[in-house]
Amino acid sequence: MLAKVAIGGPTTFFPTLLTIALLLLAAIAVAELIARWWFRVQDKYRLWKPYCREEFGLVPGAFPKCPSPVRFIVNSDGERGSEVPRNAPMLYRVLVAGGSAAESYILDQEASWPIVLQRILERPENLKRLGASHVHVGNIGKSGVGAELLDFILQRVLRRMDRLDVIMIMVGASDALHWLHEGAPPTPFRPSTADTNMNDVLVGTH
Repeated sequence: MLAKVAIGGPTTFFPTLLTIALLLLAAIAVAELIARWWFRVQDKYRLWKPYCREEFGLVPGAFPKCPSPVRFIVNSDGERGSEVPRNAPMLYRVLVAGGSAAESYILDQEASWPIVLQRILERPENLKRLGASHVHVGNIGKSGVGAELLDFILQRVLRRMDRLDVIMIMVGASDALHWLHEGAPPTPFRPSTADTNMNDVLVGTH
């Protein structure tokens, strides 16, 4: 006499399906976390080489009102400026970007306007108005950078930066110079920087 055997009845099918769905969701979540970690680790582009330091003198007759020697000091984030106070409870962080006006290359570190701005914002009355305990102003300006190149830089540099409160952009003069270099055409044109390898302006540390 043959006996009937029930396989995969309603009591076992639905719990199994639920288990598979939960495992699939968990796998997707883990994959997302791993992907985010991987991109954060690999994407370490900076404008300036971390901890880079330059010091050079100026010709007094050519730059009579500029302090000399000039110090150009880069922090671990590839910004011209001091180190970011990581453990500050209420940090107000500013990023300066653009061309030579932002870079302030021939001005000493302490005389450059982003550092002067930081000192102004660090005054007690200004910290109170900002609701901050510390202020940091980092500078990723670079001579010759126009609007298109700056867009390229920010797309890569901002990926690995912590939260920013303000981004100050000073750009436009280089675009005008590129336009004049092309003979001041009456129609829109792609600046010469668009034909170069833009990755050359960034320092990869991975």
